[in-house]
Amino acid sequence: MNNKPADPNLTIELKNERLEQCIAAHKASKSLEDLSKLVTVLMGSRLLVPGKVLEGNKQPVPQLLKGQDNMMFFPVFTSLEHLKKGPKAQAIINMPYMQVNTIALKSPDPIEGVVINPFTDNLVLKKDLLKKIEETKGQVAIPEDKIPRVERLKFEKIFLPRKLYQEGESFFRKLADGKAQCVDQLYEESYANKRMYPYLEEDFSVMTLAVSQDLTVVRIEFPEKDMMPGFAYSAFLCWNEKLKKADYYLLEKGKEAKSKTLTQITAEGKVVSYGEAPVEGAELQRVLDLVNPESGLTS
Repeated sequence: MNNKPADPNLTIELKNERLEQCIAAHKASKSLEDLSKLVTVLMGSRLLVPGKVLEGNKQPVPQLLKGQDNMMFFPVFTSLEHLKKGPKAQAIINMPYMQVNTIALKSPDPIEGVVINPFTDNLVLKKDLLKKIEETKGQVAIPEDKIPRVERLKFEKIFLPRKLYQEGESFFRKLADGKAQCVDQLYEESYANKRMYPYLEEDFSVMTLAVSQDLTVVRIEFPEKDMMPGFAYSAFLCWNEKLKKADYYLLEKGKEAKSKTLTQITAEGKVVSYGEAPVEGAELQRVLDLVNPESGLTS
């Protein structure tokens, strides 16, 4: 007799081979790129959740897992084989991951995150990541191979200069005070597909330079991993206190190997190229010459 449920989504015989490959890849590399791919696949997956039957309830409810320091986690399993490695559950619930995500965030219990295959892979997705995943509901997915280039170029050449020119001194001071943490927050704010945000705060470096009584420059160093032509190695955000005037320059990766170019983004959004950048260490001097060639600021 065939006792399989009519709806295949109700079966506990799940196959999540692609998801398990992504888990293995991320555990091996610990890279944000592999985590992004994992989350993308996870969002479209169904998983097994151990459940318990409460008195007076017909339907089982998810059973939380207590980890170290009595922290509570929402356990999910990619297959029955992984689930069998742990204690026997009263019930097994077949659940879409996005439902798991929502329940974990809304739970009255102090849940620290979701743990995938806790007795084998033991991969923890912390609550901050769950919140980012929840924010992506209803968004149109961007092809994985295009996301880094599109989002990074948008941030460096549109989002950041627009903030500087529109908000002026208040934004400049916020950036100078907040440093790398501020850049990380701004970058994530600009990301349309937040689950694919690939950077961490420590990937950025920010230095504030008081060039003169009136002129201050904030230099932002961007991540160099997976650099492509057009990506910026660094940005120079200039603020002239006397004139209440901002200027924005980028040191970009050129088309030729090891080449760098110097570019300005104007307040009108116009891109002005100054060709090959000067040798390393002399970029700031060139920027200052362009900001005010007659000032004698660097003499």
